[in-house]
Amino acid sequence: MLAKTAVTKAKNAEMDALYEKLDGPEGEKFAIRLAKARHRAFLDIRVVKTVKSADGRVLRKPVEVRERWKEYVKKLLNEEFPRREAEEE
Repeated sequence: MLAKTAVTKAKNAEMDALYEKLDGPEGEKFAIRLAKARHRAFLDIRVVKTVKSADGRVLRKPVEVRERWKEYVKKLLNEEFPRREAEEE
């Protein structure tokens, strides 16, 4: 219960500081920057422009990038992990 109270107090203090910044002279700019940052954090990465090959070279051509992803996923999904043999009784 003590930790919950401490977390609540810390959150309230941060919110008070945020409201002070928003009420200040630079508040509108800060609000816009905050909204843009939250929007960017929400977006998915849609395009991968560069990827490293298995030997460490940087691949930039879209065909090469797709092929490398294909290799990577194929290896990842078909990799066998060591396991113990079941003991017979």
